[in-house]
Amino acid sequence: MFKFTAANFESVHGFGFDPKSVDYKVVRIVVRDHFIIGVRDAPRPVVQVFALKVGSWRNVTTGDTSLCRITVKTPQAYVNGTLHWVGYDAESHHVAQGIQRRLVLLAFDLREEVFKELNVPDELKTDELAYGREQKLFIGALDQKLALMHYYTQWYNSPSYDGCCIWMMKEYGLGESWTKQFKIDLRLGLGKMAGLRRNGEMLLVTRYNEELVSFNTVNRKMQKLGIYGETWSFFLDTYMESLVLMQRINGVLKMPTPPFNATSSSKAHRGETSGV
Repeated sequence: MFKFTAANFESVHGFGFDPKSVDYKVVRIVVRDHFIIGVRDAPRPVVQVFALKVGSWRNVTTGDTSLCRITVKTPQAYVNGTLHWVGYDAESHHVAQGIQRRLVLLAFDLREEVFKELNVPDELKTDELAYGREQKLFIGALDQKLALMHYYTQWYNSPSYDGCCIWMMKEYGLGESWTKQFKIDLRLGLGKMAGLRRNGEMLLVTRYNEELVSFNTVNRKMQKLGIYGETWSFFLDTYMESLVLMQRINGVLKMPTPPFNATSSSKAHRGETSGV
């Protein structure tokens, strides 16, 4: 039997709130390193769930997830009590530019702790991924709806992406409801679409000085935010305030209290809340 060790596995994580058990959960998917697409007898991924109230890890059944690959660098999206990742179907075939695989969305329902697949827009069902290329499809949540950001190039081996299309799933779980909301030309000095603010403005990263800017889609004006960083290090997510407490002591939920002499420090990080 194949055993996972630190040298031969990679893992993908997700975090979200389970409205059924009123608890926060962390999901860890561990797969064999250098997983070979198309090999149906490859070791089945190990899926573990950490529930905050329980305070320990436990394994859950995976169904057919052994036939779907999630890359380590892919972000997660939490929508409708479910975690989502971009995945690639095990069936593949080689093309002149590299390898071609069917794109899928792998979803993990935190309430029932089961996996399911969601369809991507018909236009994106097959995406050519050449060896060594960065991933071109990113998942996120915009206006509490599932969203996909698809970066594309007009020429093979282009040094940078030419544009980005933003898709939104208007009705959750219904593949036919995918709608292309925006198309952004990145050739005019933009490097990445970070997300949308509550006021409808886009958060973009400039290509040359790598600054975060806010773009008003109505008056077409751009505002510099004075935040700098490597283009692909910017990540946007929202949060929702909650009355769910973090720790149970003697049967009563209480917030943990640090020791009197404890010191704390925090590291500044980029991001945006839903209140922006």
